[in-house]
Amino acid sequence: MAWLFSFRIVITPTELTFRSLFRGQQTLKHEEIKIVRFTWKFWQTKKGPLRLVVEPRDGSTKAKLEINAKVFSREAINAVLDLGARVGQADDGGLRDGIVLKTLRDFKKRKKK
Repeated sequence: MAWLFSFRIVITPTELTFRSLFRGQQTLKHEEIKIVRFTWKFWQTKKGPLRLVVEPRDGSTKAKLEINAKVFSREAINAVLDLGARVGQADDGGLRDGIVLKTLRDFKKRKKK
């Protein structure tokens, strides 16, 4: 239970902060954010397959934030993606509606070809 409660995303007017139990607290200023990506990698079971990746701008000394998205609400994920769209770029990978709907959309696209 402590593991779950250790995860926090905080968006202030100037910074995005992510905290986890094992990696501690990581912060990026809004002007350092290049892109926020929402990804699904089935084979990444160690880090969690559903990820929010916040990449810093070129030349920034900060490391990218890799956030295990499965422990956060849809509202929290949308807030980070919306921040990315405001200050840089955002790519939801078609996953805002969930994995099942994306899989069905991809299946329909393949079927039409």
